[in-house]
Amino acid sequence: MTDTRKKLSEAKYFLNRTTDAEAKSQPRAVGYNLSAFLCAFRSILDVIQKESKSDQSKQKRSDFDEWWETQEVRICQDAKVVLLCNVRDENIHERPTQLVHTVEVTLPEDTPPLWGELLKLPPPRYFVCFDITQDVKDRIEEWKYCKKQPKNALIEDVDALRESPAITICQDGLSTLERIVLECEQRFPM
Repeated sequence: MTDTRKKLSEAKYFLNRTTDAEAKSQPRAVGYNLSAFLCAFRSILDVIQKESKSDQSKQKRSDFDEWWETQEVRICQDAKVVLLCNVRDENIHERPTQLVHTVEVTLPEDTPPLWGELLKLPPPRYFVCFDITQDVKDRIEEWKYCKKQPKNALIEDVDALRESPAITICQDGLSTLERIVLECEQRFPM
């Protein structure tokens, strides 16, 4: 198993732990596991580059660099990946990840206001969303992977994720990186 694959497995592990903690309504465990997921997620980008360039001929390194430039564009067009990487940077360098904890209760429209009937309702759903602060948006402006990309539309796309469950964002972002890793492995066997 390559180091990149190990980082992918690590990210999946902590995402599963985060999902389990969220299902059990354990906010502290959600925060801790999400922090670990974000670190593993972000490190995939560094490890894939280091690993793909080592023990390669100059031509293969050049081919990889050319391919990687296209991946950077792809990464910068994915608001979820950009959000996750920048939330991770804020989490590591400034303060713990800021989350919005949400409890959602679903009441049928025809529910009578009787407590006996309310006890038969499904349990409330607990989930977290990322608190997309101005600090996160400012960090995106400076993010090294998107130096050549226009940022206004990207920041709007990130801001639109404000009410999306963090778990969904993490799953989608990890799927994007997994596709990049698979393509890299096919083009540049390690």
